[in-house]
Amino acid sequence: DPIDEQGIVPDQWKVPQPMSGLTIYEPVAFMQGVRNQLEMDVAHVEWALPNLCLDAGCEIEEAAARLGYAAWNLDKAVQRQLAEAGKRGEIDVQAAQKLSDMAAESARQCRSARELLLARQPVLPSESTLVNVQRDTEACLASLKQSLQTL
Repeated sequence: DPIDEQGIVPDQWKVPQPMSGLTIYEPVAFMQGVRNQLEMDVAHVEWALPNLCLDAGCEIEEAAARLGYAAWNLDKAVQRQLAEAGKRGEIDVQAAQKLSDMAAESARQCRSARELLLARQPVLPSESTLVNVQRDTEACLASLKQSLQTL
């Protein structure tokens, strides 16, 4: 089961570490971890999309941060969880490679959007730049949703 809305971690994720007194959380299935990460990244990108504007109330800096986090997460957490899922036999090698490539492409698109958004800092991006940022962000979102459907 995934972590619920209140942030309660399911008991089966808890792996006791008696020597250190710590509890490390590990999903029962790493493919569920991949799904959770992709869903979180979709939420980041969906949040960023309407905030890629220069109007009052837009949170363009937070949008850039969420795009950057999504890209980092796709490069790091998703790739590691896919690798571990492959080692544990939860996914075959070809399917894991396909999902890995899709995640890398999503990360590239999110990173491209973020770089365009921040290219002229501290000057705000132009309207034409925002059009390109939105295009890359929409491509990242579409790629992420396609990855979820592939799961």
